[in-house]
Amino acid sequence: MFMARWFFCCCVLLLIGSDIAIATFSAAAAKTNVAVYYGQGPNQESLSTYCADDSIDIIILSFVHLFPQQANAYPGIDFGNQRYAETFPGPGYQGKNTPSNNHLLKCPNLQRDLYTCRQTSTKKIILSLGGGTGGYQLN
Repeated sequence: MFMARWFFCCCVLLLIGSDIAIATFSAAAAKTNVAVYYGQGPNQESLSTYCADDSIDIIILSFVHLFPQQANAYPGIDFGNQRYAETFPGPGYQGKNTPSNNHLLKCPNLQRDLYTCRQTSTKKIILSLGGGTGGYQLN
């Protein structure tokens, strides 16, 4: 239940599929193997814009920067200007509910664009785990 809800709420349900779960790349499978880092720009275009670009093969969606232990049992996400300030309330971690640690941000535009990308392109979309700080941990 937790994992199913997490994937839905995190807007990455559309990322999980047999062609994305195992990310393998070969020169034969892609035109150029061009990868772009998406999700941290303050003025970035929509994800669907990058999906429509034939010169791009791989989109690295960034990023999950907190894990359930640090973020009230849900992951913390940050996708730049593609996320809202509103968060999903976490159920708490190991019996302690700390609402100030809710960092699962809502991102309906990104959710819509992920769906569009999956329907209109064969690009690999990879979710980046970690981020720019060393304050995260995965247990």
